[in-house]
Amino acid sequence: GLIKALRSPSPQVRVGAVEYLEDIRAGEALPELLPLLNDHAMSSYDRQGYVEKGIMVSEAARSAIATLQHLSNRAR
Repeated sequence: GLIKALRSPSPQVRVGAVEYLEDIRAGEALPELLPLLNDHAMSSYDRQGYVEKGIMVSEAARSAIATLQHLSNRAR
């Protein structure tokens, strides 16, 4: 369901899905997160709630990818 949510037309849903995948350490989602690095849609919300200037989907994806890659490297 979360992978499918990455293709939602709503940037809020995409950011939420990205952040939740990061939270649950879903390393298998990395290939699905990579295309979002070019997604410059803005969301008004992130994991802390309302964001005054918004957050780009690509910013959330970049953070999640870095976290998941770091965890993957530590596991090796």
